[in-house]
Amino acid sequence: MPINLPKLTIEMVPTNNGARTSTSSSRASAGTSCARRPTAAPTTTAKSVAGGVRHAVEAHEVWLYDEIARVQRLVRLVVLCSACHEVKHLGLAGVHGRMAKVLTHLAEVNGWTKAEVEAHAASERAAWSRRNAIDWALDLSVLAEYGIEPPSQRARWRAP
Repeated sequence: MPINLPKLTIEMVPTNNGARTSTSSSRASAGTSCARRPTAAPTTTAKSVAGGVRHAVEAHEVWLYDEIARVQRLVRLVVLCSACHEVKHLGLAGVHGRMAKVLTHLAEVNGWTKAEVEAHAASERAAWSRRNAIDWALDLSVLAEYGIEPPSQRARWRAP
């Protein structure tokens, strides 16, 4: 039986990581909304499949966390429409009072029930809380693949 992976997931980044790369406010082109693909070509807008409306798309950083070695590694950059990118950073959506709208978008993209969305959100919040207690070493070496010069050595940020 094939495994059905969700198209969209929450990926809350620890607040204590100090990771502020040049991709944080990047724009990149994509041919579809709610679709992810690697990118390195910044532009400002893309045409949405739904209705042909031009809209901004955003670069999202995908991280892997090695909690034993305490290394947070940037593994790739993907293009997301702003609605999907807001799902990735659920905590920020809450700060902006958009939690219900963002969770509805997550459910629609994945075809999930409210219970499935709530279970996924709870799991990701727990991982985020656990990761916030870790003093991460950052590995940004993948940035070289996107034509961005990574720091010469791993960055380390310590919580006060």
